[in-house]
Amino acid sequence: IQKPYEKGKAENYFSEVYEREENDSIKTTDSLIFTTPKGNIVYGGGGITPDVFVNSDTTLDSKKLSVFFSKNWIFDFCFDYADRHRETLTKEQFFVKNVFEGFELFIKNKNEDYAFDLNENEKDYLVRQIKANIGRNLWGREVFYSILLEEDRFVRRAIKEF
Repeated sequence: IQKPYEKGKAENYFSEVYEREENDSIKTTDSLIFTTPKGNIVYGGGGITPDVFVNSDTTLDSKKLSVFFSKNWIFDFCFDYADRHRETLTKEQFFVKNVFEGFELFIKNKNEDYAFDLNENEKDYLVRQIKANIGRNLWGREVFYSILLEEDRFVRRAIKEF
């Protein structure tokens, strides 16, 4: 399950994930091929090889987005929003209008110097995170995950492939 680690070569060990992204593939050791009883080919010597490789979304800037999580701004906003709208939001018709604008105002009140310079993909990601967290606060984890997985690239690819 774990790829081999050579003492003193930590940089090589951790840089493999970046090489994978750049090459859109995962290196396999051809000499360690095994066929499972169901006819699937698996490779030894390098950890688990996925059936389908899906690159990370490079249009999302994790440094810009991580500040919202690290400072708990998303969670704080979502708890406040859920409490204020608890009586008007229903699971069947869960629309969160102007949530991004409300979040921007919330952040400006926390840190008036923070500049929102997000691209559309980052904004969509953030809105999905906010909506999912509001849903979790009101109705639980099932709603949280159903919202997050609606647009998840990995889940969509898995459904398409299998």
